[in-house]
Amino acid sequence: MSWHGSLTCSYCYERGHTRRKCPEMKKRHDTYAERLANGTESEAEWYERSAYREYKQQQDGLKESNKQCAFCGKSGHRVNTCPDRLKVVNQLKEIDEWFVPFARQVLDDLGLGVGAMLPWSGYVNGDYKTQIPVIVTGMSGHESVGGLSVINLWESDWFRPEVTNALSMQKQTIHMPVEFAFNLYKRLWELFEVEGWDFTTSNYNEPNSTIRRENKIVDAFGSPPRHSDSVVISPMASSFEEDAAKMTFTWNFEQKRQVNRLFRDTNNALIKERMRYRIEQLHTVLKERGVI
Repeated sequence: MSWHGSLTCSYCYERGHTRRKCPEMKKRHDTYAERLANGTESEAEWYERSAYREYKQQQDGLKESNKQCAFCGKSGHRVNTCPDRLKVVNQLKEIDEWFVPFARQVLDDLGLGVGAMLPWSGYVNGDYKTQIPVIVTGMSGHESVGGLSVINLWESDWFRPEVTNALSMQKQTIHMPVEFAFNLYKRLWELFEVEGWDFTTSNYNEPNSTIRRENKIVDAFGSPPRHSDSVVISPMASSFEEDAAKMTFTWNFEQKRQVNRLFRDTNNALIKERMRYRIEQLHTVLKERGVI
């Protein structure tokens, strides 16, 4: 790249193209290829031989048969088009088509929506205060947050309510109240008839450890948070609504750029590859139960 941002070729130093698409390299490659064809390669210049080797290596690297996928390790494709990765993406989509409406119903039943009043703790004018009432005005998020996606059962990166602080009247965003995740799991356990779970203790303690070991649903969904005392002070006036220009309640499965960042081990990944095992396990269990 040149200092003003236009492309500059590192082979011929002309602007407007990259080394991989350099017409001068291609020209020298073709010249040497002609010499090979008519048996005069001994008369070639060194730069013609060099260009021939580099250009050939570039083209060989672009062949589908030489590609190796970073996701599955198989040859013939790259991670963006990996059928194994895209299968997990589709599994997540199927799960979220069921899970997101389920999660939204939990929000509504809790009265957690626009107009709700919640307790919040934080600094106001330099002093730390607790039980500050805040009024929910909307929801905040970005493409790296899956809204109400099932992924957030394990990643805990739900969309964040936008609120107005009733003391300072300042606008801010807060984390989703723990009470939401607690009630979400409680409804899941009711739906799948998980009996005997003790919400006041860890999943490593009895009876929870035995239930998780013996119940495939519990093992697939993971352990709920312990019971929280946080409450909605005053219920909502209206439900949260999606805003296409801002964010939605799940991933944009129709946008190739976003799909390419799901289940990847890169810095800009929206979902890390390790989550594939969670989704594959949960998808299998929900299929067996006829939920999806």
